[in-house]
Amino acid sequence: MVEVYSREQLLKKYGNVKWISPYQRILALVDRRSRTVELHEFHARGKCSGGAAWEVYHYPRVSSLVISARREGARNIFTVRQARCELRLIPGIAGAGIESLEVSEDEVKVTYAGLAGGGVAATICRGLAEGVKRVEIYEHGGGSQLGRATLVLPILSKLVIGVDDTD
Repeated sequence: MVEVYSREQLLKKYGNVKWISPYQRILALVDRRSRTVELHEFHARGKCSGGAAWEVYHYPRVSSLVISARREGARNIFTVRQARCELRLIPGIAGAGIESLEVSEDEVKVTYAGLAGGGVAATICRGLAEGVKRVEIYEHGGGSQLGRATLVLPILSKLVIGVDDTD
């Protein structure tokens, strides 16, 4: 059974749980021509650079959807193609990844899955982030269990402006 929560509902339910490390913000910048999304994940409390580094290293290895991954401090930037894949999870080593990405007219749906703590991060921690419209939790995870959830985000676009001031 799918559990659907708004960010506010998750905050009420899990906001004071000490072992939950909420992400600060998650943004989805859509490029419809290339069928890719640039995900910006501002990691737990803006301070968890170790967790951010772990994700940038492992997500491209676990998920064939991740085209590129880089990190700026505790912010991860993933370029992800629209599709679904089977994750290559390795317990204790590479236990989480992006399983699917879908873009509709006004929403981006990103499905994360993971084992143990990676499953909790995939479900609850990301659902607490600013920018999340709602989270659809399929399995909670934790311990040796698989966690799986879909984050629903608003579509954003990137605007690049160049200025030539060489005169």
